[in-house]
Amino acid sequence: MDQPVKIYLDNNIYNYLVDEDSIPETDVKKLIKAVNANVVEVLFSPVNLFEIVRCFENKEEKAKKMVERSYALSKKVTIPPNDVLVMQLKMHLNKFDFSNSNIYDSSDPLFNKIRNGILKSKSYRVPIEFHERIKNYASWYINRLNTMKDEINNFLSKIQFNNFTKIDINYTNSNPIDLYNIFNGNPSSRKMHLEAVFKDRCHYEGDLSKIISFNDIPSFSIFWKYYLKVAYELILRDKKPNFGDWADLDQTVYFYYADFIVTSDTGKAGLFPNYRGILSEVLQPMNKSAIKFSTLISKLENLK
Repeated sequence: MDQPVKIYLDNNIYNYLVDEDSIPETDVKKLIKAVNANVVEVLFSPVNLFEIVRCFENKEEKAKKMVERSYALSKKVTIPPNDVLVMQLKMHLNKFDFSNSNIYDSSDPLFNKIRNGILKSKSYRVPIEFHERIKNYASWYINRLNTMKDEINNFLSKIQFNNFTKIDINYTNSNPIDLYNIFNGNPSSRKMHLEAVFKDRCHYEGDLSKIISFNDIPSFSIFWKYYLKVAYELILRDKKPNFGDWADLDQTVYFYYADFIVTSDTGKAGLFPNYRGILSEVLQPMNKSAIKFSTLISKLENLK
């Protein structure tokens, strides 16, 4: 095998990696062995780091072990989600091949500084800069969702959807993934949502008029499909987004670069009744799926 298989571990996995009741130690060692043998490469992101910081600041003893495990799996930290989105946007506008992009090693020393700090000192204080980034991501996510619910209801009440002249948003057989196709196919709504992400959230100042489809930018395509699924679920089930829910959204930008997306989250405590199923549906057009850690270990047996 020439290139290592790329794996993205969902935040919940980093909790489970230090808990033998969730993941057997023998399975953790199998993954580390595969990394050391260059059979697999684990993408460790600033979003993953947020989970470790959360545990550290809650004074959980497992935080240090989570850092140790993260280093055993990946010495590098990927570039942040906003940077991934903007990088792909610029590559598309300049007609560069996405496969040549490098997200695997952030030039920002902050992330490794935090990992080292947690590893070496219980009294370490995470820089306020990191918390401000998280706060900004979460605020954008929640604020946009509050307006998105009205936008979707408004928009769908005026168009034909699934053979209904006027959709009842509570009609459970309607497929929310169709929302993506509807917004993608409508120039004014597509412009609105591109600007919401790239201008409002990512602070991109360039011209977005050349983007004729969400699918032009693969990471954005996954990001926005998931976002619309969240909005639909909020409308359908009248749930409320939580501060930590932004992480699920931000992690999606890395899924384009991963061969396997690993999560043990069924979503019972979050927005969705079946988080892994939701991700698999979003990822299906790219022939990707979200899998359990135990399934990953089974796959590793065939990646000699």
